Amino acid sequence: MTTVSLTQGACPPQAASSTPLSSALELQRFLSDWMITKGESPNSLGDIQPLWKVAEILNFRERTRLLEILKQVPSTFDLESGHYHQRLYVPLPLTLATYMMGGMILSSDGEKKLKRAIETKSGDELLRYQIKAVRDSFLWLGDLIKRPDDWIKMLCSNIDAETERVVRMRVAWLTWEGTRNFCEKSPKKKSLGAIDVSALTNLWHMFQENEQLPIQFAFRLASLNVKGTWSAGREWSRFSAIVPPLL
Repeated sequence: MTTVSLTQGACPPQAASSTPLSSALELQRFLSDWMITKGESPNSLGDIQPLWKVAEILNFRERTRLLEILKQVPSTFDLESGHYHQRLYVPLPLTLATYMMGGMILSSDGEKKLKRAIETKSGDELLRYQIKAVRDSFLWLGDLIKRPDDWIKMLCSNIDAETERVVRMRVAWLTWEGTRNFCEKSPKKKSLGAIDVSALTNLWHMFQENEQLPIQFAFRLASLNVKGTWSAGREWSRFSAIVPPLL
């Protein structure tokens, strides 16, 4: 992949500093300045809030580390042509924030963080973490991809009709009140049975083993506990509004 040259004044002088950025606003200004030097409109930056959250979680707040990610953006980066985007990211939003988050969550730091999130949990704590990660993966797909048919097709690619029917049943399980009660530590359901665990395990692997970048994008954001446009405490109602096309 061709990389962008950031030397000879291509970026603002402060770009080379290792001083961590302290806010989403600082990150927005930094990336807007970079886009201007590239001749791109800052309006194509995209949603800065989830990008900032990922940068905080994975320690990409230093300008030098951000430049490492920016070097992965092709020198032919063109928001109008979208060739690079079409190859890897479609149908995700065509913005610099998309590319930046992708570079971060697919990095070795992202891989290590996700691995630790699993290894440091066990028992019911791990099951609740997986329920929330799978649920929020659907929320992210709803946020990022306008047409439900597009992400449903990706989730159910390369499977036969019977397997797709089973997938839909497992998604239905995720909508059940008992599943939510367990996830929220309600005394109405204190544990998951073997059938419940099997359904959850299969949903988890459905996301984890899907190699299509948009699916991994949503799954990794959710697994890192990065939130999208939904309001805190409204995740389950948002989930119920998103998944009916898959039921």
